[in-house]
Amino acid sequence: MSLILKRDRKEIEDNMEFIKNDLDQDKFMESKRSVDIIIRLGDKIYNIEMNNNKNVLSLERNIDYATRLYASSGKRGTKYNYDYVFQININNFYFEGNNETVEEYEIIKVKDNKKSLTDKSHFMYFYLPKILEKYYNKDKLTELEKLLLVLNSKEVGEFSDIKEENKIMEEIQKDAYKASIDDEIIGLYDKEEEDEWMSKAMAYQAAEKKNEENAINFMKMGTPLKDISKALGLSIKKLEELREKILSPNMMKKNII
Repeated sequence: MSLILKRDRKEIEDNMEFIKNDLDQDKFMESKRSVDIIIRLGDKIYNIEMNNNKNVLSLERNIDYATRLYASSGKRGTKYNYDYVFQININNFYFEGNNETVEEYEIIKVKDNKKSLTDKSHFMYFYLPKILEKYYNKDKLTELEKLLLVLNSKEVGEFSDIKEENKIMEEIQKDAYKASIDDEIIGLYDKEEEDEWMSKAMAYQAAEKKNEENAINFMKMGTPLKDISKALGLSIKKLEELREKILSPNMMKKNII
C-alpha cells in the first residue's frame, strides 16, 4: 500500500483499519458476497483482490464488488453517501496483446479520457506473468514490481538477487510463505464455493464463444445481422465487431454480409 499510494509505511500502519470482507446482505437483495481484503484508510476504502484464473467474468465480478463498496455507506431511507473506492487487482495472468505490467482505470468521458466522471472510483491491475517476464529479461523493475514477485514466490529461496538488494523483502517473503501454508488462513477462503462459481463462469464463456462462432457462420451464409441478433441474442454492435475482426475485406466489399 505504501508503494502504491506513495505514502509513508508507518503512517499507513498506524491509520489503516481492516474491515469485514462481507458485503452486507442488509443493504442488498441477495446473499452475502466475500471479497479478499478491505482496508479503510481515512475516508477512503481500498479493496485488494487476488485473481488466479484468466477469466473476464472474475474481473467483472470484482468491479461489481467495488461498486457495492462505493455505495456501502448508503442505507435505504437515508441520504445518499458514496465512498471513495480504490480496487487493486493482482492477476496471475495477462490477456493476449497486453504488454503492460500494470494498468489503471477510472470512469472517464469517452471523447476525452482525461476528464473523469467521478474521482471516487479507481481500479489498478497488476499482471504477475508480465512482471516475471520483465525480471527474466533483466529489465529494470520498480520497487513495487520487485515486492509483488517476492510476495508471490513459490519457494523461500526464489529471487535471491532481489532480496540481497533489500533485506526487508526476505522477511516479507518468509511471512508470506508461512501464511500460504497456514491452515487457519487457508480456511478463511472458501475454495469449494469459489471453484463452483469459476466452473459456472467458464461454462458461460464457452457458451458465449460458441454463440460467436455460430454468428460468424450465419454471416458467411449471408444472413442479415438483424436476424442473427434476434436468433442468438447478440447485439448489432457486437456482430459488427465480429465482422470487422474476423471476416476478410474481400467479403466486406462484395457485400456478402
